[in-house]
Amino acid sequence: MRGRSRAQLVQAGDGNYYVVKSPGNPQGTESLINDMIAMTIFKSLSIGCPRVTTVEVDAPMSGVYESVPLYLAAGVHFGSAVAVDPIEQSIYDFLPAPVLARVWNLDSFTGALIADRWMANIDTPQAVFHFTQTSGRDSAGIPTRILVALHIDRGEILGKKWRFKEAPTAGVYIDHGVYVRVRSWADIAPWIGQIEKIGPAAISKAIKAIPEAWLREVSRNALDAALEQLERRIHIIPDLMRSLIASPNSPFRRWRETDPTAMTPSQLDDST
Repeated sequence: MRGRSRAQLVQAGDGNYYVVKSPGNPQGTESLINDMIAMTIFKSLSIGCPRVTTVEVDAPMSGVYESVPLYLAAGVHFGSAVAVDPIEQSIYDFLPAPVLARVWNLDSFTGALIADRWMANIDTPQAVFHFTQTSGRDSAGIPTRILVALHIDRGEILGKKWRFKEAPTAGVYIDHGVYVRVRSWADIAPWIGQIEKIGPAAISKAIKAIPEAWLREVSRNALDAALEQLERRIHIIPDLMRSLIASPNSPFRRWRETDPTAMTPSQLDDST
């Protein structure tokens, strides 16, 4: 697999495929914890993402694929479940603009952007796409399919090594076309309100998902401090979004409000 974490595609004992990241990878065990936290929070916010779990390897595994040596040490690894059988069905990490516009859950990119800015993701957000069959049928009686996005790989949230750092365009997906439906605060406020409502509980749930084996390899004090700061940051999400909207690099190319501070989420709530 591509990327600095040197993830590997593994078929586990349950028959499912997982993208597996190992403790001590070049990005550090912190990246596994970050990924577990982010995916747990995304799931709580109903932002499309893979099912994540731990993958236990009893004995070291090694091999060679296309002249590249592969190695997986014994221990507890991070596993991101592959949504479809990768042998039978294609998974895409890039879509041309006309196809991207057909993604069923395109609005999830807005939620992911807001969550990424809240969580101080310093990496470029990634997503993968796959087709899934629905219960409906088209006019010819053929089962219909939808194209779904899954947000992945958030190993660099909470700043760098759990030291928060703000970036003007943090959390922005590389193709701004995913934000084409964002035109005003009315398109952003519901996501912010959702984070404000369930954010603390989602953080607590994420902490419980982290295996003790990973916690022994990192500074627990630094992690606790970062999570406490993350909870406090819930209150500055509107400001984080205002700074992005006012930026010359704003991804919201159809934004209709000339003044990005014209109406805050709380003002929107008051007016409804």
